[in-house]
Amino acid sequence: MAHNFTSGVFLATPAWHGLGTVIRKPISAKKAIKMAGLNWQIVKQPICRVGEKSYKPLSDHVAIVREDTDEVFSVRHKSYQVFQNWEAFAWLDEFIQSGDLIIDAAISLSEGRRIAITCKINTPPAEIVKDDLIECYFAFKNDHTGSGSLGFLLTPVRIVCQNSATRSAA
Repeated sequence: MAHNFTSGVFLATPAWHGLGTVIRKPISAKKAIKMAGLNWQIVKQPICRVGEKSYKPLSDHVAIVREDTDEVFSVRHKSYQVFQNWEAFAWLDEFIQSGDLIIDAAISLSEGRRIAITCKINTPPAEIVKDDLIECYFAFKNDHTGSGSLGFLLTPVRIVCQNSATRSAA
């Protein structure tokens, strides 16, 4: 039998110091991204070097740009593969539809340079020590800077800030 979220002040508080959008519904990753306002696009744009009297295109490198704000996140080799937020998390949908995962929150950090979706694994709590119950969560990330990658973290606690995710992923 699937276990559902318990109610409480802690679980109702938006994670990540209010930066995250609490979702807690069995919705698709694409809908969660839209609900959290993370449905913008990342694009690769050509760049050039400015000389004294001319511009010289840099044919081997591109700017990684958040399209809606025109914010340059990084400069990478032209072969760098961009994963849109909906693409990076679409594979979660199979587990959401089967009832194995429920999206807890969707988070944008550093103006969108890093995106995370946290999910509750839909199983009963485990008692590790008498009367000390833990629940299992996954955190999935998408990095748009080129210094990170797609990734995930299994954790026995609800991640509530960037420090806990960074320390756990290191």
